[in-house]
Amino acid sequence: MFAELHCTSAFTFLTGASQPEELVLQAHELGYQALAITDECSFAGIVRAHQAARECGLQLVIGSRFLLDCAGQPPLHLVLLAPDKTAYSEVSALITRGRRRSEKGRYQLHWQDVEKQIRHALALWLPTFTDADTAHGELLCGHFSDDNLWLACSLLQEDNDSARYQACYQLAEQFALPMVASNDVHMHCAERQPLLDVMTALRHNTSVQQLGRKRFANNQRHLRPLPQLQDIYPAALLEESLVIAQRCLFSLDELRYQYPPEVVPPGMTASQYLRALVEQGMHKRWPDGAADHVAALIERELQLIAELQYEYYFLTVHDIVAFARSQNILCQGRGSAANSAVCYCLFITEIDPA
Repeated sequence: MFAELHCTSAFTFLTGASQPEELVLQAHELGYQALAITDECSFAGIVRAHQAARECGLQLVIGSRFLLDCAGQPPLHLVLLAPDKTAYSEVSALITRGRRRSEKGRYQLHWQDVEKQIRHALALWLPTFTDADTAHGELLCGHFSDDNLWLACSLLQEDNDSARYQACYQLAEQFALPMVASNDVHMHCAERQPLLDVMTALRHNTSVQQLGRKRFANNQRHLRPLPQLQDIYPAALLEESLVIAQRCLFSLDELRYQYPPEVVPPGMTASQYLRALVEQGMHKRWPDGAADHVAALIERELQLIAELQYEYYFLTVHDIVAFARSQNILCQGRGSAANSAVCYCLFITEIDPA
């Protein structure tokens, strides 16, 4: 049993060679327990991955990978996973912060951003096997609690696998961290390697023939069969991936759009405030009083809005329209609900229900 927790999809431009749904379906076919989509400073691939995972029954773990600037040191490589909605919000905010700092298609983040933003996410440290690892380990251990940080070990059947494992083991011992198997996946199957090479060449503005060491040494950055992984990794490293996956229970199904609460004055509920605005509008629209059938229609609409809990929607639209008109910006509500009596009383539309 195994869960892949470090996987780059095609939504990391010119880096991943497989679509999120291809990765999910392949992981399910191979018998993986879970799969994390961890595109670089992005959640762009997780919706399609979520839909595919729901259809096939695979657990999807939500995460993202980051390269973090560290003053005077090489970048720190880190994967952040969301065990719950709070952590998802933290990582989302970190992505937004990094993207806003840079031009389109790029991002810029510093270690201090993680210190300020991240409190509940789980972290996989991807060591660089340079002198910077000691400094990076000290930063990570100083911020993340013992049970929220792991050292990721990637053994990709290259000539240096034995030395890589020993280096990971020594770092894990030095910082008292658990190790976990992680395969730095870039494609769902090995047959995508030619496409991955072309994308790598495009990213570096060169030809495939001239890639040299920029090209991966082999085609092992794909979702590999479980028996192969069992031959490569110690069992404890594979089992640790399941420990992490079992903590990452957050699902996109938990998300609902939340309208801004500031549209409602303190001391009032959304329903009370909407009714007050509608009553004010009624007096303005019909100074001599609304006809009985119009008043009854307004009451039915208010009851339906309350039943569906749509008060914040109407209040938000009202707030936008009121601001636009205060700035002399032409604003007119349109659509299938343009004949709503409530919308007419809120001055969102101009169709008199009478």
